Amino acid sequence: MPGVLLEAQDLHLSFRGVKALVGVSFSVSEGDLFAVIGPNGAGKTSLLNVLSGLYRPQRGQVLFQGENLAGQSPQARVRKGLGRTFQNLELFRGMTVLDNVKLGAELAVGGYTDLVPRAQIEWKIRRHAEEVLDYLHLSPYRHAPAGALPYGLQKRVEVARAVASTRRPLSPGPFGRLRVTTVRLRGFGRGGPPCGLSERPLGPVSPVYSEPRG
Repeated sequence: MPGVLLEAQDLHLSFRGVKALVGVSFSVSEGDLFAVIGPNGAGKTSLLNVLSGLYRPQRGQVLFQGENLAGQSPQARVRKGLGRTFQNLELFRGMTVLDNVKLGAELAVGGYTDLVPRAQIEWKIRRHAEEVLDYLHLSPYRHAPAGALPYGLQKRVEVARAVASTRRPLSPGPFGRLRVTTVRLRGFGRGGPPCGLSERPLGPVSPVYSEPRG
């Protein structure tokens, strides 16, 4: 059985009396593809901001690989392997795809130091970035300016940069063995629990969505 990688426990977040998150709990295991769905204003972005450390919840906790992340900055969470992308593109458009992904790889490798020759560190950073590009089928675009790519490929480059920020091993194959998990934020004040969970196997052509139970 895969171990729990990320866990949210009873998260509560409000802004001047407006409740963005109320008692949100879920867990994500190794190999899961996890989706957050809900209408505008349901709290999807607020949840991601709490997980990544941009917001601090009034109650509840976030655990990553069993460690409580309370008080840890977004940068510290990225170094532990908890990366994210944003709705709007945040690429360096004039830089190549490879150079954009190397920025994430630098976090994983550890950056430059006087104790290790610069060429050795650069080689490690590039090798890690190239592995991620190959895994996400971006190698043919490695030398292209990121801003010249179609929107869909630019989003994939953002994902690649987030993946490159961690030293966690990549799953074999184009997807690895993934399970889809969906948490639906129902909106609050409408009755019922704040979220529902469902998961099922993901095949190569399965839709990346599953209807929550409950």
